[in-house]
Amino acid sequence: MMSHYFSYNKLLEIFFSVIDPTDAGGQFQDRGAQYQTAIFYTNNDQKELAEDYVEKLKHTIDKDKAIATQILPASEFYKAEEEHQDFYKKNPERYAKEQADRNQYKNSSDV
Repeated sequence: MMSHYFSYNKLLEIFFSVIDPTDAGGQFQDRGAQYQTAIFYTNNDQKELAEDYVEKLKHTIDKDKAIATQILPASEFYKAEEEHQDFYKKNPERYAKEQADRNQYKNSSDV
């Protein structure tokens, strides 16, 4: 299996291209605190990169909206339950529907 590595900036770019950073209530049809978005950093360089990216992103969104994605220090992560592992493989129809909903929101920022 081939591993792929991205820079932290590239990771931010990919992340923000698939979420709605202004949605404080979750993401798309997934609602609730467990679906709120966040960027996690492990050092001050990553924190600054994330803050800079979000600052630039603010200039590309509707002035009436605010960025809801939080920037937080990384802490302990837990592996998701088995039912959530490989979701897109186990639920191709549901995944396709959810992906279509996400595609309705296209982050057109050139950050």
